[in-house]
Amino acid sequence: MTAILYFFYFITLSSSSVGHATISPSSHLESDTIYWSPSSKLTWSDFRAKNFDSSVYKRFDTLKCHIDTYSKVGITFSFKFENKKPFFIVSAVFIRSGSWSSVDDEPETLLHEQGHFDMAEIYSRRLRDEMLKYQDLDLTQFIKTFYEKYTLINTNYLEESMRFDLMTTTSLHLHLYLKEIKKRLEASEIK
Repeated sequence: MTAILYFFYFITLSSSSVGHATISPSSHLESDTIYWSPSSKLTWSDFRAKNFDSSVYKRFDTLKCHIDTYSKVGITFSFKFENKKPFFIVSAVFIRSGSWSSVDDEPETLLHEQGHFDMAEIYSRRLRDEMLKYQDLDLTQFIKTFYEKYTLINTNYLEESMRFDLMTTTSLHLHLYLKEIKKRLEASEIK
């Protein structure tokens, strides 16, 4: 008899919030979630939240800037242990019901939000690559190491995401940063 232990979490990674873990049913994620793909880009119809989340305004208030669009971008992960060996999946996701916009005709704004999504994919790849090094650990050590690595990578993501918001206030800066993100995505492609 094989013992299998399953974990499934959704980690919220938004551009200015602290990440948190909550157990989420996969059926909700499937209907409301876009998994990052190199061939799929966000569209305005993906921003489906009905109400603006006032907590987003409070987080950005320290920047003294106007928020007209918000993307709920995150990393999902699941892992299981079978025969004492971990198997895991890490994915960047965009949550439609948590994303909103008061504009729908500004291509630069949509590109900016795609930049956050692409950046989340870079960090999800980083977490996947990092955890491949620890597949020989026992259950307890793997879980401990996973959360330590996640915390570090999530912090790095949040810091870069905030820099991205601050540094891309002009079209020129946005396009230069997006070019850099594209290079990093290409450099970290799964071979």
